[in-house]
Amino acid sequence: MNRKKWMSLVLITSIAASLIPWSAAFAKDEDMYSVLVKGSPKPGGFFDARIAVEVPQGAMDNSVESFRIIMPKKAAIGNIGVTAPEKVESADNQFLNPDSEEIEEGKEYVIEVEKNEESTGKGLLYVQLHDIEAPSSLSGELKVTIEAESGSVFENAQLTLATIGNGSVAVTIDDVKTFDSNGGKIDTIRIKESRPGALEGGYDDSLKLKLPQGYRWDVSDDVEVEANWGDIVLGEQDGDHDDADPPTRAVLDGSADDGRTLKLRVNRETERKGAYITLSNLGIEIDESTAKPGDIVVTIGGKSDPSPERLTVAKYGEYKLKGGPVGELPTLVAGQLDQNIVVFLGEEETPGAIAKNRAITVTTPENVKWRDVPNVNRSESDLGDILLLKPINSQHDLFEYVNEERRMIRGVFVSSTKTKPAKVYFEKATVDVAPNFQGLLAITFGGETPLKGPMPVAKVTPSVVMKPLSVTEVKIGLPNQAIGDVIVAESKAEALMSKATRELRIYAPAGVDFERAPKFEVIEGDLVLENDSATTKTDMNEGQKYACVKVKSTSTKPSKIKVSNIQVNVDRTVPEGDLTFKIKGWETATAEMAGDLFSDSTAAQAVVAKVVTPAPSEQKGRFVFTINQTKAMVASKEVTMDIAPYIKDNRTFLPIRYVAQALGLKESETLWDDESKTFTMIQGPKIVQFQIDSPILKINGTGLTMDACPEMIEPGRMMVPLRWIGNVLGGSIQWDEATQTITIN
Repeated sequence: MNRKKWMSLVLITSIAASLIPWSAAFAKDEDMYSVLVKGSPKPGGFFDARIAVEVPQGAMDNSVESFRIIMPKKAAIGNIGVTAPEKVESADNQFLNPDSEEIEEGKEYVIEVEKNEESTGKGLLYVQLHDIEAPSSLSGELKVTIEAESGSVFENAQLTLATIGNGSVAVTIDDVKTFDSNGGKIDTIRIKESRPGALEGGYDDSLKLKLPQGYRWDVSDDVEVEANWGDIVLGEQDGDHDDADPPTRAVLDGSADDGRTLKLRVNRETERKGAYITLSNLGIEIDESTAKPGDIVVTIGGKSDPSPERLTVAKYGEYKLKGGPVGELPTLVAGQLDQNIVVFLGEEETPGAIAKNRAITVTTPENVKWRDVPNVNRSESDLGDILLLKPINSQHDLFEYVNEERRMIRGVFVSSTKTKPAKVYFEKATVDVAPNFQGLLAITFGGETPLKGPMPVAKVTPSVVMKPLSVTEVKIGLPNQAIGDVIVAESKAEALMSKATRELRIYAPAGVDFERAPKFEVIEGDLVLENDSATTKTDMNEGQKYACVKVKSTSTKPSKIKVSNIQVNVDRTVPEGDLTFKIKGWETATAEMAGDLFSDSTAAQAVVAKVVTPAPSEQKGRFVFTINQTKAMVASKEVTMDIAPYIKDNRTFLPIRYVAQALGLKESETLWDDESKTFTMIQGPKIVQFQIDSPILKINGTGLTMDACPEMIEPGRMMVPLRWIGNVLGGSIQWDEATQTITIN
C-alpha cells in the first residue's frame, strides 16, 4: 500500500484492551461499529471519542482490508490511534498490525488491518479519536462517515460521535431551613453542569447568587467549596493575575452589593469533563428591620447560563407568631403524667385584635394531653384596657376541654381592648405525655387570636434508650438460644419511676419466649433495683412474653442497667429477619398511666438478634401442641394430627406417635404390638414400653407405676400421660396456662 504521510502507527496488544467486557461493549445490537465513548462538548469545544469495529469469525478473506474515516465540515481530529487486542473471547484476533494513514490533516484517515491466518476467532479493532474540535456553528449530533470498498469485510456507516450544545448549570439546595432573626447556616448548594464548559471559566462572576433586601451572605472560614468531579482546579489564590495567568481555584466573594451578592469564580484546565461543585456552611445574616418574612429567594446569574434563575434557599419568620415561649424550654420525660410546660406569651399586635366574645383554642400534638389548663399570670401580664377571658368554673379556670380526648382546650374573651394592646402571660399548664412521644412539643392556636401556627413549649426525651452490645443470630424453631447483653440507659435522672408496679419490662415479639429470667444489674448511676425481683411473665392482653425487674428507688443521676444471661425460645411462627425487643407496658417504670389514656406504651425498642432458618439437623426434637387442637409443630414443621391432645382428670394426654417424632426417634426405633396393645420406643440403650389401660410403665424391663393409664382413642391412637414422657425420655416440658400450649424439647 502507498503511504503519503503517517500520523501515527500504533500496535497495542494490551491485556487491558482484551479485558473490556463484551456484553458492555456490544449489548445493544450486533452492528459492526459501536461508539464506546461519546462526547458532549459545547460549540467550538474539544472532546475525545472511541469506536469499536468488530467482524465475525472467518469474515476476512483478503490479506489486507481497510476503511476510511471522514469528518464533517468544520470538525477536525487532533490525532488518531488504532489498537487491536491479542485475544477476542479467548481466540486469536482476526486482525493484525492495525495502521492509520492521514489523507487530509484532521479530516480524513485510512484505517488498515492485516489478516491473521492462524485466527479462528472474531476480528476486533479500536479507533481512538483525540482532541476532536466541534464546529462552533453546530448544535446537535456530530456524525463521522465510514466508507469501505465494495466487497470489503468492512461496511459503510455514519456514527454519532457527540451531541453538541451550550448546556446549562443546574443549581439546587438539599433542604430549605427556617430561620428567625438570628439567621443561620443554609443547607448545601449543589452546582452541576449539564455538559462540559457550561460553567464559564476565567470570570470573577462565573455564577452569582443575589439575596433580597435585608439579607447578607455570611462567608466565614468554615465555608467549604468542593469540586466533586470535573476539570476545574481548586487551590490557593495569591497575588495579582492577568488574563494570561488566571488563578487556579474556585473563589467565593460575598462582599458585592453590601454582602447581598455571592460571586463564584471558576477556572478550568479543559472543558472535557462536566463539573460538579458543592458549597457548604454558607450562612445568611438577617436585618429584621428591612427583611421581609417568608421565602428567601436568591436570583442566580453571572456569565454562565443557570437553571433555575431563582432559588429558595431558606425561610424567615414563616410562622408569624406574635408571642412565644418565655425562658428556656423544660425537658419532659415520655410516659409521665402532670408535667409542667414553659410559661408562654400571647400579644396583640394592635388594640382590638381579639374581638369580644371570640374564642381561642389551644391544641397539643398527638400523644400529648392537657392535664392542668393554663392560667393567666396577672402580675406579669398587661391586659390593656382590658382583655379578659371568661372563667368556666368555680376554680376560675379560663380554659375547658373541648372533648374527652383532652388535646384541645377552649377559652372565650368577654372583653376586648380599644386603645392599648394586651400582652398576656399563660402559666401553670401541665401535660400528660405518651411513652412513645419524643422531640419538640409544640402547641397550636386556633380561633380568633393573633397567635397562629405551632409554638414550642417543651422538649420531650424518651424515658430510656435500649442498645444491644452485639446482635447475635437465633434460629427458628429452636429453644434455649443466647442473645447478647443489652444496655438500658435512662435519658435523665428519675426517668425510671418507682410507681405502680415499678416494673421495667422487656417484651419479646410474638412467638419468642424467655427460657428464664435474665440478670438485671445497675452498672452506672444510683438507681436501685429490688433484689430477687427479676422474673418472666405473660401479658394477658397482648399474649406476649416479657422479662421484668422492679425499681426500688429512683435515680439522682442518669443510670444504666445491663441485662445479661438472656436465653430465648424461638418457635416456628417467627419470621426470618430482625428480632426486636421493646420496653413497654402500662403502669410500669416507663409508663405512669393506664392503658386507656394512649394507644402505645412503647418507650424504647432495639434489634437484638437476627432470626435465621436452622439447618435441618437442628430442627429435630421439638414438639409444640395446643389442647383440643389438631394443629401442632413437630420437628419444626406444622402438621395436622388425626387426634387432638386433651385434659382428663387433671392429666394431659397426647398421641405417643407424634411425641416419638418430636424426640427425634426414627420409625425403626418404635414398635406397636397389636396383640398386647403395647407401644415400644428404643432410645439408645433405653427401651421404654407403654401398654393400653395399664399403669405400669416399663424401662428396660423394670416396671414403674404411673398415676394414669395410656388410652386407645379413635382412630386407633395411643394417648399417654404427658408427665411421664419427660420423666423417662429426657425431654424438657413447658406448659403455658394462658395459651393452653405445651412444648417438648
